[in-house]
Amino acid sequence: QTDVETEFNNVNLVDAIAKTSVEMHRLGWDTHQGRQHLQTTYNKRSRGELTDEELLDFLQFLEKQPNP
Repeated sequence: QTDVETEFNNVNLVDAIAKTSVEMHRLGWDTHQGRQHLQTTYNKRSRGELTDEELLDFLQFLEKQPNP
C-alpha cells in the first residue's frame, strides 16, 4: 500500500466509527447497549478492537435497523 492508500483507509475507518456513533444515537443506544452487541456478535468490547470488516459490518447492521 502507498502512504496515500493507508491514509485514505485510516480516514475511512475514522469516518465509519463516527457513522456508527450517529447510528447508535439515532437508535437511542447507549454505550452499554453498543458494547453488549459487540461482545455478543464479535466477542470484542469496543469498536476500536474490531477489524475493518467487522467495523463495516457493524455499521451496516446499525444502518439497517428501523427508527425506534
